[in-house]
Amino acid sequence: MSAGRRVGGLGNAVALAMLAYTRASMRAETIGGEGLRLSRGTLVLFSHRRFEDVPLLGSTLYLRARAWRNRDPWPHFAAREDLFHPGFFAGFQPATPLWLRRLLYPVSLAPWLARLRAHPVPSATTIKLGEALAGLPEQTPLDGVLGPRVLTALEARAAEHGLQAPSRPRDVLRAEFADLLLTILDRDELAGSAAEPVWERKAGAAMVALRGLVELLRAGEPLLLSPEGRISPDGAIGPLDRTIGLLLRRGRPETLLHVGVAYDPLTRGRPWAYVAFGRPLPTPDADAETVVLSELRRLTPPTCGQVVAACLARACGEGSPSLSEGELADALAREVEEARGVGRPVPSALAMRGERRRRVAECLSALEQRGFVRRLGATLAIDSERVAADAELRYLVREYESARDLRPDAGLGSKPSAAVP
Repeated sequence: MSAGRRVGGLGNAVALAMLAYTRASMRAETIGGEGLRLSRGTLVLFSHRRFEDVPLLGSTLYLRARAWRNRDPWPHFAAREDLFHPGFFAGFQPATPLWLRRLLYPVSLAPWLARLRAHPVPSATTIKLGEALAGLPEQTPLDGVLGPRVLTALEARAAEHGLQAPSRPRDVLRAEFADLLLTILDRDELAGSAAEPVWERKAGAAMVALRGLVELLRAGEPLLLSPEGRISPDGAIGPLDRTIGLLLRRGRPETLLHVGVAYDPLTRGRPWAYVAFGRPLPTPDADAETVVLSELRRLTPPTCGQVVAACLARACGEGSPSLSEGELADALAREVEEARGVGRPVPSALAMRGERRRRVAECLSALEQRGFVRRLGATLAIDSERVAADAELRYLVREYESARDLRPDAGLGSKPSAAVP
């Protein structure tokens, strides 16, 4: 792509489609970023929370930068590589019906993504099952390269659809397994002599992709990526991918623009989504990774769901599984004040006492419907077992804790894959 390219007709159409999707699926609020300029030499860094970050951030950048009318260059995007593979859209939503999987399985968006300035960036240390199988010789026995976790899942899926238990790669590369083909494998789950060439190709592709991003930054092209390298699996903000430091040192972007993202699913109806923009900062000469992680954590907006989930977990951990609605409202008020004290962006509804209480009531209503709490007069009885077992609540608690951990060395450089969203 030529330097300084504007958004263009296809980009406008895709941005409007992403905007329509986010408006239909969530209630989004943008904090800061007024008058945003995506100038040359800008590296946009965001904390990756969910797959929905892609349409949410794409449409938000489009609106905040007024991309349809100004002459600023539209950024390049470092994208997860499986977006470019046939079969991705057949599998990324596990609930997709089989007839639609079969229709979508042959579709590849690679040519269109390239026109949108998206760049696939592979990991050197993990691989998706579909890519691994496509790279193996046709007659490779699956039980000679795949671990028991994956083999068991594949056999169960085959039985579900009345298929013979898969034994070769071609048995799995089909629509019925589309979501399982997105399973992430490490070297322990893809091993053996037949797998070694696959890993060698992955390492080479990751190095080539990293060089490509460095060249973009050196040419002054704006670029957007997640320095964590993947969607957070447990709610933590970080750790950062080890390659982000290399990218900053070798690419030498002029400006860093940090973006915090948070979702609140504990609500009636569509979940809330928040996007918070920081101030453009010059790239530090030293400790750039520390600055990046600290800014991403500081810019993660506090949500009612985070605070309520943390309060429930704390009450259960202390052996007192009961709270009042007033206690939760007070805890949310304290969180807002603490957030303001360290410069964290606060959603507009949480800045007002009446709105905070309304959000707490809405959150508790959602928790009651899911069986996590039960009202006993003015007291809320907490089902400790359900709270402890729920992955969504654990995610919110971890996100709450991580956003508040602003220690300069917390969570740096402990994951060695490539830095991609």
